[in-house]
Amino acid sequence: MEKDLQVVGFRIGNETYGVRIAAVREIVRVPEITAVPSAPDLIEGVINLRGKIIPVMDLRKRFGQTDIQPDKKNRILVVELDNKLLGLIVNAASEVLKIPPSEIEAPGSVFAEGESGYVTGVGKLKGRLIILLDISKLLHRPEYKQLEEAAEPVATARYIMGTITAQVQLTEAELKLLQTLVYQECGMFFDERRSHFLKDRLQRRLKACQLESFYAYYRLLTSREGRAELALLLENLTVNETSFFRNRPQLDLLQKSVLEEILRRKRERRDYTLRVWSAGCSAGQEPYTVAILISDALAYYYLRNPLPFDMPSPKPLIPPPWKVEIVASDISYASLRTGQEGLYTEQQMEPVDYTCRLRYFEKAGDKYKVKSQLKELVQFDFHNLKTEFLPRRNDIILCRNVMIYFDEAEQKRLIEKFWHCLNPSGYLFVGHAESLFGLTQKFRMIHENNGTAYQRNEVNT
Repeated sequence: MEKDLQVVGFRIGNETYGVRIAAVREIVRVPEITAVPSAPDLIEGVINLRGKIIPVMDLRKRFGQTDIQPDKKNRILVVELDNKLLGLIVNAASEVLKIPPSEIEAPGSVFAEGESGYVTGVGKLKGRLIILLDISKLLHRPEYKQLEEAAEPVATARYIMGTITAQVQLTEAELKLLQTLVYQECGMFFDERRSHFLKDRLQRRLKACQLESFYAYYRLLTSREGRAELALLLENLTVNETSFFRNRPQLDLLQKSVLEEILRRKRERRDYTLRVWSAGCSAGQEPYTVAILISDALAYYYLRNPLPFDMPSPKPLIPPPWKVEIVASDISYASLRTGQEGLYTEQQMEPVDYTCRLRYFEKAGDKYKVKSQLKELVQFDFHNLKTEFLPRRNDIILCRNVMIYFDEAEQKRLIEKFWHCLNPSGYLFVGHAESLFGLTQKFRMIHENNGTAYQRNEVNT
């Protein structure tokens, strides 16, 4: 059986397009864009994405959209072409879409002359038509060459990063040493495509430590006195990007199916404890989201399955005798401190609806603060996934968009650890671009309405 075609969907005007997931490195909100003098109309400028200068094209103009207004849903698709990254502004972007081969038709004569070269077909998904694009053919055109040429002076000057500082040149041998050290310490693997990011973070730490050579810094990292600096370097290597209610289909699966099954199973055994681990919790939005989902699920479950207990007054967030513990861990101390504080800006609260804000948050000046009852459910703690001392006896583990940092060998070791850290028949949630396929047979995949999870198998096969 042919596999479904996996594409990243995005919208321009009234049309929905899709490009193969392998072509897209990530999707980001539209940050401040530095204009490039005398650039063609399609070219918006360049952005600084974690130290990497990336030229940005407005793909909406490329497809003839004239009424362009800034919107909070606008996104930049970061794609790779000829081993170079570039950004494409679109009206909105979605999670990964899976289109069965039987629902894909050839483009035929639907498109104007010249477009059929980069339009590879039309897919149908739940009544929607998705125009499938070959991004490399679309961008191997004169405007892409102009984009590279216009952005080059900015990237060379690096003025977007602030004051110009002398860069410590890194040899291949030195880069290998640093890659090996990072891999041994936390399992993160920086291959050739991501080595520029590793080098950039190294330059930042060299500047902070006022060191002018790699080997001086390496000696510091490997000394007893350098453990704190090593922790700072590893913290700088993580990309702490998260949001409330991220990947809604997966969270719907968690709340409506997984939690329902776990609560039913536990009630039958008179086990009223629920333990969840958010691994790689970043600034806390994920564990607080899970706490909200569990609170809502328990309230609804309690209404349908009342227990012979009097409800205390005032009414608690978690109805007795249920007890909920959510462990939120990360390698970044700064992120853990933010999560413990539980204070978020209006922009960070964008995915949280009005009812949810009223119940679980309170205004604190121009920000929102997590209410104490919800905050008490989440315990923030430092954990390095490379170690063996990880939270055990979990009913659910969320480790989303973390394994992308690891090579296959480390991914397999981590999945084995998760199996041991889960209770029998427990569930593991990974990122939408991550998969356990080909890495283990100790989990079975659950897929409902575009949401995916993995349940622990109890028999080794």
